Amino acid sequence: MSVYVFHGDKGGVGKSLIATAFTEYLLSRELPVALADADQRNGDVGRLFSGVVPTIRPNLRERDGWLELADFLDQQQATDVVLVLPANIGAEFTDEGDFFREALRGLNRALAIFFVLDRSSDSVVLLRDLVATYKDTATLVAVRNLYFGDSDRFVRWNESKVRAGFLNDGGKEMDFEELLDSVIDETFLAHPPRRFTDTDLVYLKKLTLRRWLDRNFATFDGLSDYLGVGKR
Repeated sequence: MSVYVFHGDKGGVGKSLIATAFTEYLLSRELPVALADADQRNGDVGRLFSGVVPTIRPNLRERDGWLELADFLDQQQATDVVLVLPANIGAEFTDEGDFFREALRGLNRALAIFFVLDRSSDSVVLLRDLVATYKDTATLVAVRNLYFGDSDRFVRWNESKVRAGFLNDGGKEMDFEELLDSVIDETFLAHPPRRFTDTDLVYLKKLTLRRWLDRNFATFDGLSDYLGVGKR
């Protein structure tokens, strides 16, 4: 079983949206899923899937939150777990790295980390720091969020030594497609938020949403062997 972490260590890079799409992807493949949304201020993913899959909201800025997470992973032994991290959690994620990795080994769980990038140099530096801690124990995916522009506009990442080393060490990268504002406003950003699979959109918006999901699901499919999706 795996733990899929959505990280970025910055606010507004799209972690929650991409984690939501990936959770829907796992559910579409009829895989058992549980969710830990650690964003205490904007736990949109937890609210979205509450009542759909087992869900907790651990506060990972405190040690008790890591213990709560470990207990949840133990309770959900037959289930993959999606973990959504809040902004500015990098220090805690590094400091608790030894505990987290040991807990995963004891529970026989694999770790995969999606690190969501914007076009800033900060994203490159933050990913570099993450790799230093987790490269030997996690499957790593760098995600260019195309909300910020086409993939060739991620110049700071694309031309960086960090990227070259990341790919040389076996890391993978992916592009996550942007969803039209008019569609996301009526789904993920609605109040309360609505699942992408549970909408009353007009036909053209529904078609747009379905095509967007299909393309991103195809991207996840392309990484499924690397990520170990479906492995028990």
